[in-house]
Amino acid sequence: MAPKLGKFAKAAKTKSVKKGLAGTKAPSGPGCALDVGVAKQNAALAKKARVMPGIHARLALIDAAKNHDKYYVLQGLEDPKSSGNRFYAYSRWGRTGTAGSCKLDGPMTEEKAKSEVAKTFKQKTGCTWGTLRPGDKAKPGKYWVMQAAKVDPKAKWEYYVSDHVDGKKTGWYPYDKAASLQVEELRAAHAANKGGKNDTSVRCVDSGSWTYKVDLGKMQQTNTSTKKTRKIRRQGAK
Repeated sequence: MAPKLGKFAKAAKTKSVKKGLAGTKAPSGPGCALDVGVAKQNAALAKKARVMPGIHARLALIDAAKNHDKYYVLQGLEDPKSSGNRFYAYSRWGRTGTAGSCKLDGPMTEEKAKSEVAKTFKQKTGCTWGTLRPGDKAKPGKYWVMQAAKVDPKAKWEYYVSDHVDGKKTGWYPYDKAASLQVEELRAAHAANKGGKNDTSVRCVDSGSWTYKVDLGKMQQTNTSTKKTRKIRRQGAK
């Protein structure tokens, strides 16, 4: 069994989303990048749409002890090249490490799009839009708002092999490129949200048929099925 976050490295090529944790911002501040899932719902719209200012949020539900680690992306979109009802309500959700599922509703009026985004936000967080700041403590079983995270494109992650799995010699081995990016996104999210009231030091990442517990404090990963733990490290960062 390969140890690169198990099959994380292989599965990440098709399951991870490169924008991942850095692709959206909390519901405040300037506009943000269009989420990568929009193109899967409407390729033509994705080429011209823009995110409505202030109508965007990335939510998280993390409980490593229960193997819960999920995200929810919310965005209000506008098609500036259309007239009349040119707004959309968009969401993407799933387990961390997967591309998840997407939903795109519209076109509709601006107020309707804002209302739809706010409605989903309240369902997932238990709070009214605008009352929950990034990092605020989540209600039991509910999502919270994540602070925007910046990924270092030069960072590379490696895992340590000492049991000669797959005939490997003892030493450090690089993660698959997509898997390395995923772990870097987890680190960036942890750094950005460290001052908040929700723990982001231990994350549970889905990868194909495996789930891995990534402990950023102890710098190690554990296959939740086999219980195999390996050291990890970050290299090449600015």
